[in-house]
Amino acid sequence: MSNKVKVVLLAVVLLGAAIFLAYQFWFNRKIVPAEFTKARAAGALIAQNIVRLSSESLGQLTEIGERDAGGDYAGAIQLVEREMEQNRLAREEAFKLSRELGRMAGELDGIEPFAARNLATSALGHEVNLINQLIAYNHFLFQLFNLLNQKFSGLAPPNPDGQVKELLKAVNGQTEIINDLNKKFNETMKEFDRL
Repeated sequence: MSNKVKVVLLAVVLLGAAIFLAYQFWFNRKIVPAEFTKARAAGALIAQNIVRLSSESLGQLTEIGERDAGGDYAGAIQLVEREMEQNRLAREEAFKLSRELGRMAGELDGIEPFAARNLATSALGHEVNLINQLIAYNHFLFQLFNLLNQKFSGLAPPNPDGQVKELLKAVNGQTEIINDLNKKFNETMKEFDRL
C-alpha cells in the first residue's frame, strides 16, 4: 500500500472519528436548564425537612402512648398540641415542594436529549404522586392527633382506642406508599444523572 493511500485512509479514519465525537458532543450531550437544577436542589432540601418533621411526629407517638399509659394526660396533651403544629408545618412544606416541582416541570422542555427529558418527567410524576400521598398522610396524622387531644381532654367519642388503631394503620400505610414513591423518584433521578 502506498504512502498516499495510507495518508488518505488515515485522514478518512480521523475525519470519521472527529464526526463521531462532534455528534456525541453536540447531539448527544445532556442539557439541563439551570432553573431545573435549582428547583431540584431546593426541592431536595424541602423533602428532607418533610421527612424530618414526619419522623419526629412518628417518634412522638411512642412518647404520647407512654404518657397515656402512665396517666400523664396533661403531658400527653402538650405533646399532641406540639405535634399538631408540626403537622401544620409539614403541610406547608409539602406546598413548597409542590411549587418546586412546578418549577422543574416548567423546565422539562429544555432538557436534552429526549431520553433524559423522559426520565425527568417520570421522576416528577413519582414526586407529584408522593405529594398527594403526603397530603393524605398529614390528614390522617392530623385526625389522629386531634382524636388523641380529645381523648386526653375527656371529649373523645366512644371507643377512641379503636379509632386510634384505625388511624395508626392508615398513617403506616401512607408511610409505606410514600417511601416507595420516594425510592422510585431517587432511582429515576440517579438514572437521569448517569445519562
